[in-house]
Amino acid sequence: MGRHIARLLFTVGLSAFVLALTGPDLITNLKVPDQLGGGQWYSITIATRNVGDSFANNSTTRLEISENGSTTFRHFSIAGLWANGSAYSYYNYTCIPGTNYTVTFTSVADYYNTVNESNENNNDRTKNMSCIS
Repeated sequence: MGRHIARLLFTVGLSAFVLALTGPDLITNLKVPDQLGGGQWYSITIATRNVGDSFANNSTTRLEISENGSTTFRHFSIAGLWANGSAYSYYNYTCIPGTNYTVTFTSVADYYNTVNESNENNNDRTKNMSCIS
């Protein structure tokens, strides 16, 4: 999608100011421990943030959980975010006891591409966690 620039003109006395807005920009971050023991659980935090300079409409953040050759998905509805606004989602994960493996968590902001962002190439974040028996 193209980049939209809105221009607002303010006149104060004899001076005019132009403010250029580049639009919303959604990013995501993950809070995941480096490792967990078998049978232990952890609440993964998924942060969706608008680092742009204007309002971002409602969107969906997707969490992909890849382990032992399979991938599952969770979708989180994100209400509209003002510039510098954040929304937090949570997913509880439990390591399978008796085995060692790595879990890959990938979060994707604006998964269905419903928000016209100033940067469409910074929407995902990936982190690994080791499960140890």
